[in-house]
Amino acid sequence: MKIKKNSIRLAPTDLGKHLSCRHLTGLDYLRAKGERKPQLPVLPLAETLQRLGEKHEADYVEHLKRSGRQIVQIRKPDEKVRDAELLAATVVAMKQGAEIIYQGALADDLFFGLPDFLRRMDEAGKPTGPDGFYRYEVLDTKLSRETRAGSVLQLAVYSHMLAQTQKSDLPARMIVVQPGGPDNAFQEDVYQTAHFSAFYRQVRARLVGSVAALDGGPLETEPDPVEHCNLCLWRADCYRFWKDADHLSLVAGITRLQRRVLVENGIETLAALAKLPVPLPQSFELKRGTMASLLRSREQARVQDRGRTELYFET
Repeated sequence: MKIKKNSIRLAPTDLGKHLSCRHLTGLDYLRAKGERKPQLPVLPLAETLQRLGEKHEADYVEHLKRSGRQIVQIRKPDEKVRDAELLAATVVAMKQGAEIIYQGALADDLFFGLPDFLRRMDEAGKPTGPDGFYRYEVLDTKLSRETRAGSVLQLAVYSHMLAQTQKSDLPARMIVVQPGGPDNAFQEDVYQTAHFSAFYRQVRARLVGSVAALDGGPLETEPDPVEHCNLCLWRADCYRFWKDADHLSLVAGITRLQRRVLVENGIETLAALAKLPVPLPQSFELKRGTMASLLRSREQARVQDRGRTELYFET
């Protein structure tokens, strides 16, 4: 996410991040405006994953070259080129019918991104798209054996931007290139673009709405622990919020579902859960989950709350 001259430009990764955590969108928006900075550097794990991802991408490029594929690379490593120049070069490559376009650029009115690969679908010398365009489909290299929703969203926004650039229909497929097996071959995980278009439009609308609400307005969301926290630059900021608020997420082993049930019943802190009477009052509504698991979390909160003022544990 970037803001220049009061104009916002979103990245395809912003869709997956918003799907993981709405609060993260707000923090990234404030960072883009220069109003906040994350308190921690990039985690070593995140750096390692990025390095391995870059190696996987480079290995796939070498695989394509060994296979005799013609590759046109638009953006070179560490090269500083204006977005408009990258977009123009990508359009030229598509009209010339490059077999593989590597590190090209795509954009629409709000998003800008660099898909790993665009692969030509038409035969050489036989463009079937409007205005002399050859038709292409999007490929992205990913390390994970299981494609995450955020990765599919990235492919979807690239595919929609590709269709808009070429003034054509959506490409039928979008592909995740995964590491191969013992023979070192690469595996293509193919998704039908039409099957995910509604999901993409829904998440995009939510993201755009959240950003619009932030324009001139306060950050009204609160952080809630999610899986993405393990790699997030803002994790220290959010943990400080949870600690100051005595957030229910501080209870060891408590689930997100249990936290929702407790908040619905007016229990919003670890201390409040620790003091929840047992048996539960008749006014307590347990609409989801089990009483046994909720009481285990209540006992855990009681032990933790008591341990804040004295050395205490139970076996």
